[in-house]
Amino acid sequence: MAEKPTALEFVPHGLTRSQTKVVVAELKKIEAANGIIQPAEIVETARPDDSPLHPFFEWNDGQAAEKYRQWQARQLVACVYVRNANSEVGIPVRAFVNVKVDGPQPGVQIQGYLSQGRMLKHPGMEQQVLVYAKEQLLSWRRRFGGYQEFYGVALAIDEVIGEQDQNVA
Repeated sequence: MAEKPTALEFVPHGLTRSQTKVVVAELKKIEAANGIIQPAEIVETARPDDSPLHPFFEWNDGQAAEKYRQWQARQLVACVYVRNANSEVGIPVRAFVNVKVDGPQPGVQIQGYLSQGRMLKHPGMEQQVLVYAKEQLLSWRRRFGGYQEFYGVALAIDEVIGEQDQNVA
C-alpha cells in the first residue's frame, strides 16, 4: 500500500506548530541520549524550570495528584463492560460511555459518563457516541493505515466511514 517515507514531517496535533517543534527537538535529544524515549525520562528532562518541556507539565504536587486520581477514575470506569444478555454471541461493550450533556447553566456542557441504558434513552446521545467512534476509527487509520499489513483494515474503515457519511447526507 504505502511506501516507507524517506522523510517525516511532524504535524501538530493538540499543540501549536512552534510547540511541536520544541517537543520534537527535546524528544529527539532524549532518544539520542538513551536509545529510547521513556515517560519517566521525559519528566526528568522537563523538571528543571528552564527546560523547554517544563511548561507542559503540572508541577504543583497537590494538583498533579488530583489529576492523576481523576485519570485513575476514568480508567476504572473504562474497565466495566456489559453484554446483551439476550444474545448468545453478544460482544462485550463498555458499560459507561463518555458524553457531553447540558450543564446547569445555558450554553455550558459537562463531560462525563452515562450507562449504556441511560445513553440510549437520551435523544442525541447515541449519535454523539457514534461520532466519537468515527473519530477513533479515523485516528487509528491515520496512525496505522499506512502499514501494508493493515491495508485490508484501512479499506474496511474507509468503507464504513463512507457508508456513515452517505447515511448522514
